[in-house]
Amino acid sequence: MDSLGAVSNYTVGNTTDVEVTVAASPNGLLAWALRDFPNATFVDRLDPVIQSPVVVAPLSTEHPTLGSSYVGQDFFVNATWSLDLSVTEWVTWLAYRATPTLAAEPVILWVRQDVAQLQSTGE
Repeated sequence: MDSLGAVSNYTVGNTTDVEVTVAASPNGLLAWALRDFPNATFVDRLDPVIQSPVVVAPLSTEHPTLGSSYVGQDFFVNATWSLDLSVTEWVTWLAYRATPTLAAEPVILWVRQDVAQLQSTGE
């Protein structure tokens, strides 16, 4: 959300008004996370006519065919774990608060390359 807010702020001058195309259900976790983004559009699939500055897609769509060049960074939307841990895993959790992740939903935040380049040069 921090990265998306920064891109939005740089692109349109507000942390939530950037146009975002999301390849996910309009009733899922991503929809809830993007609830404050009025220009978020949820689609069933990505196609070459998409030109929005930001695209969020499942990790399984590593190189989507979009209408422009994009650069991306993957992240997890949701990660869960069980209390059914071994003694070693419990000790690791108690000492370091680290536990093995059992299920995670990876997605990629794609930013249109021209927007990313302008942002990185500070123009």
